Amino acid sequence: MRVRKHGQIVDIPVKAGTVVRLREQSSGKVTDQKGIVVGLAPASDFSRAYGRQAYVCTVFREGAFVSTTGAGDLYPVGKAKRVPAVCKRALADFEERYPALARRRKHKRG
Repeated sequence: MRVRKHGQIVDIPVKAGTVVRLREQSSGKVTDQKGIVVGLAPASDFSRAYGRQAYVCTVFREGAFVSTTGAGDLYPVGKAKRVPAVCKRALADFEERYPALARRRKHKRG
């Protein structure tokens, strides 16, 4: 996604490890709430029609929460060096709870 930083337009890709600011559902304004993209959803009929979907981890005091959000609705602000372990566990719980939305895992050969 292209964003304006320090007067210049910079292209920050939305991929795993990208720190993003979320938008409000109703008005579309960028909020102060931040999240980390932990992965991209596999291609489906929905994503082909409405755009790529991303798994976003939001950390609260009680723990972490993973949700599916459109990649166009995310405002990237930087990159994380690594995805926190709390977010990895939350993604595993999300995939277990919603197997239809889970990422397809590549099988190891050998």
